[in-house]
Amino acid sequence: MAKEVGMEFAFFEFLRSFYVDNRGIIRNRYREITKKYLDYNDKEKNPDAFLRTPQFEALEMYVFVKEFMNNQQMYQMFDDWSKRNGVFSDRRFYDEAGQMTLYDVYSPKQYHDYFLQIKKYAEDYPNYIFALTMGLGKTILGSILKFV
Repeated sequence: MAKEVGMEFAFFEFLRSFYVDNRGIIRNRYREITKKYLDYNDKEKNPDAFLRTPQFEALEMYVFVKEFMNNQQMYQMFDDWSKRNGVFSDRRFYDEAGQMTLYDVYSPKQYHDYFLQIKKYAEDYPNYIFALTMGLGKTILGSILKFV
């Protein structure tokens, strides 16, 4: 049995950072109904919004993965990100210093091992709502998200 990669690397942190750094450009690619839906649930834009901050952040990421990333598998997003393919090839997303790549930190072999590790856990249909932690409000978010 192959040993799992022991890198102190969490791709979701890089993905979240990419989203936060490029929220405006990304939101421009959303459908109008999606933008209205996010604005309605954002306490900064709607003081009556009832989602707590972690719930709203989870909602934002879910919509980002579902609509902007076309609901790709995590290993596909990771591969595109590390190689700057697909949506990650758009230079508007990067400042002059550019995006740090995995190859700046890890060797190609470590990258390949990590890729195989996350690919091993791929589901037939990626529904990332199930990956949320207990207490974050999956029931609330799930019922809201059926409209997105």
